[in-house]
Amino acid sequence: MLQALPIPFGGMNREFGFERQKQATSPHCINVWPRQARRRFSLGSRPGLKRFYPQSTNDLAVNMMVATDLNEATLLRYIDDDFEGYSYEQRWVSGVAGLTVPTLDFLNHQYYADYHATAKYGFMLTALSQDLAEPLYVHLKTVPYNNENAATYRVYFVQDDATPDPAVTGIEVVLTLSKNGSNDRLSWTINCLTAGAHEAGSPFTGTFDATLVDSRWLRVMYDVNGGTNTVSIYLDNSFVVSQTVTEPASGTNSRVGWSMRATSSGGRAIVDRVRVNWSDDVTRVTNVARLVCGGGGKIYHEAYGGDLSEVDAAYSLLQNEPVMAATRLTKAYIADWGDILYEDTNATVGSTGVGPPDQWQFESTPAVNLATLGVTVTNFVVEIVSYGGVVGTANTDVPPGSYSIDSLQSTGVGTNNTVRIVRFTTNLPSVGCTAHIRIRRGPKIYNASTGAMSQLEIGRLIQTEVTTYGFVPVGCHLACEYRDRLILADDNQYYGSQIGDFGVWAYAIDPDDPRSAWSGTLADAGSLGRRPTALIPFSDDYLLIAAADMIMRMTGDIAYGGRIEIAAREVGVIGPRAWVITPENVLYFLGRSGLYRMMPGGGNSPESVSKDVLPDELQNLNEHHTVVSLTYDPRDEAIDILIGGKREHQRRDSWRLDLRTGSLWPWRLPDGIEPTVAITTVRGYFYGQVQPLVGSRDGRIRFFDREAVLDDGGTAIDSILTLGPIRGGPHATAVHAIEANMSRDSRPTYVTVETGATPEDAVARAVVGTSYDFRHTLAAGRNRGIYARGVGGAACVSLRSLSGGMWRVEELAADVLPIERVL
Repeated sequence: MLQALPIPFGGMNREFGFERQKQATSPHCINVWPRQARRRFSLGSRPGLKRFYPQSTNDLAVNMMVATDLNEATLLRYIDDDFEGYSYEQRWVSGVAGLTVPTLDFLNHQYYADYHATAKYGFMLTALSQDLAEPLYVHLKTVPYNNENAATYRVYFVQDDATPDPAVTGIEVVLTLSKNGSNDRLSWTINCLTAGAHEAGSPFTGTFDATLVDSRWLRVMYDVNGGTNTVSIYLDNSFVVSQTVTEPASGTNSRVGWSMRATSSGGRAIVDRVRVNWSDDVTRVTNVARLVCGGGGKIYHEAYGGDLSEVDAAYSLLQNEPVMAATRLTKAYIADWGDILYEDTNATVGSTGVGPPDQWQFESTPAVNLATLGVTVTNFVVEIVSYGGVVGTANTDVPPGSYSIDSLQSTGVGTNNTVRIVRFTTNLPSVGCTAHIRIRRGPKIYNASTGAMSQLEIGRLIQTEVTTYGFVPVGCHLACEYRDRLILADDNQYYGSQIGDFGVWAYAIDPDDPRSAWSGTLADAGSLGRRPTALIPFSDDYLLIAAADMIMRMTGDIAYGGRIEIAAREVGVIGPRAWVITPENVLYFLGRSGLYRMMPGGGNSPESVSKDVLPDELQNLNEHHTVVSLTYDPRDEAIDILIGGKREHQRRDSWRLDLRTGSLWPWRLPDGIEPTVAITTVRGYFYGQVQPLVGSRDGRIRFFDREAVLDDGGTAIDSILTLGPIRGGPHATAVHAIEANMSRDSRPTYVTVETGATPEDAVARAVVGTSYDFRHTLAAGRNRGIYARGVGGAACVSLRSLSGGMWRVEELAADVLPIERVL
């Protein structure tokens, strides 16, 4: 008799021996997630990663991402329709000449059109007020039908405001997805029409070959660009073509539209989402999140329409190591750091008459060309460690600390061998004075409201004779904002700026001033300090300062009645992004001994989440070789633990913690796109959802596309889910039949039976995956009457993707019989 096999929503579990595998858990799985698919909780292969931006960060690893908050007076407008309601967005207009209203799929929240030889199904927007100085974007999210893309999608620009007719006047971009062997092919045609006749050069045509069949983002941009009209086409944010066109010569044409048509008999065209971006001619204040990121030594920000562009080529960033940033109002304070680029323990101290009145400078001894080393004014600072030789009273005007670089100078003994600092003083240094100096990277500021970079103020003077602003700590690898202070941390200490001014670091101007800056060491009294690995602010309530094996809690502000205490010993945080806080204010973090959580409130201790379930995985990660990021996915109520290598390609699984079931699921990415940084962000310019963004080794930023079955680049996602081991009786087990219910959008999927003399042997065969007792291909929907063959001491039943196809299982049953001996 068939018996239901419990779907293992409990995730992968290695808590007990193979004989006692916990109910509703799996002994082995990879690239399988529980997720909200079509508003229902199901289990199946994970979604694919797609490019979020067409551009990369210099084709090198992304090592910084931060979202700045911006109340922007902008012309930018957008319509983002995901068809979640019972009708289309009100600004879409039906009844336009040549267009038929498509059908709304209420279950899947998609619009579709079944095959018709000539009809076009779509909508036209109402007339737009446009600022033609900015481009206009239309994004269509398409979904294959029966595992095939066979449809034509059209995007319409420059349509008549009063009586739009795509067949008469306007720009029509025709995008046809078809089969090219086992892959997708995009054929494109651009028609420019005036009164039914083509403008000069029209039509323009071409093809673009993609990879295996998948859901697709079609992105079309129309840019007037000062009279040089350009149409640009992207497929999944990969550039296809940019074509100069002639705009139709007609009256007021501001309307935009789209349509679709299935191209094969029995086929269906499907649109899952439509988004239109344009610039209005009326300024409105809008709150948006603007992404700032770094990679390949450069700094990028999100530009209009969902593109990445370099902020300022004069500013660079550390490569290959994580770089952290704190945000305050519209600014991101970037803690650029790195090893000391140049150190001189015997630099000659001098001055120059340039500037009001004199500027101090330090000549390298022996002469070194600092420019050849890579020293630039915008990216590096001078750190004066101490003075030697003939030290005069003038040195109190230029005390040890960090200083901005004014310029590099040449003397008679070398080229660019002298560094001049930004510091004005009426006193000159003593003849024969020397200094111990270091040149290293300095912190920077990105201003989202202006899109400009600058240095964080270094070595500023308060206008009195005896007090200073203090010196911004340099060489700090950690940064966050806490209680309106900029918090930084280096290898030995943590520092807090003055409240309300991130450029003031004077620690003893007024001990009674609660705004004063402060610093401290991550250690018990009388012991050596540990290297901070993470700064974790809980709003304004408390700040966790973590090392790899300790967590210190600062409650309130230590300059105003707060206290600091040890929150955990022998448990710490493995890296600067190895933590995330859920909407319920529960902190999850990865330490050397696994995944932990801390419940809301300042007095709780860490609780292990993974130690019992996964005794070996997620333990003993080397923080010097790996980069770890934790993100929260609100759509699935899950936390992703993304693990990658710092410099070399390291094949290591990432993990997903499903908060609804408390289950853990391993997943992996192809070589070359392993994660290097990830954040959870609110999108502003292109996409309004809260979701994780993943920066990868190849310089691309990606997101999980819920309908995608391939990773970016067309890599198939190999997935496996093993159920069992099954014991039919005390001696041996026989599996005779299997039934399976798969979701209707599942692609062909293998079901296999693996047996072994013991439960451990059966699981081992399932893990290797190269031999099995039985294999059958499951189709979408109900699969009945599958006569299996498998006899052994124990058995496993596994679901395996076929050619990386997507699948979801709803029910699985097997006829399992006990036998007296193994046949």
